Amino acid sequence: MKVWIAVALIGAMTTSGVAPLALAASQTGTGHELYQNCKESMNASGRNTIPPGTDMLSVGLCLGLIEGVKKTIAILQTGMSARDTQVCWPESGLTTGQGALIAINYLDRNPARLNEDQTTVVILAFKDAFPCKG
Repeated sequence: MKVWIAVALIGAMTTSGVAPLALAASQTGTGHELYQNCKESMNASGRNTIPPGTDMLSVGLCLGLIEGVKKTIAILQTGMSARDTQVCWPESGLTTGQGALIAINYLDRNPARLNEDQTTVVILAFKDAFPCKG
């Protein structure tokens, strides 16, 4: 059960659609892209200056995904239940940009959460924006 929740949350945070598992195969975000992005990241790491020609978007995508997965697993290991993380995505889907706006709007309305873990905040923002009925 926890594995399913982790996969769903990771997919939800890294894809832009309704059904994260189905979209994972149909949209970008393959292991090949992860490999290329993380190779770019490793080429730039440990240096005082960023080498010319470094694709910083690739670096950010790799490091952001790795950090997001780490934090999602850590949250799930705290014992958060499926109900705590349940989000009912809109049929029209959700772009990453829309997700960012949801997080901003949530924090605008809930400034007391500004010092909380960012992964938890995004989960709460999505849960607030897309509550499941019933």
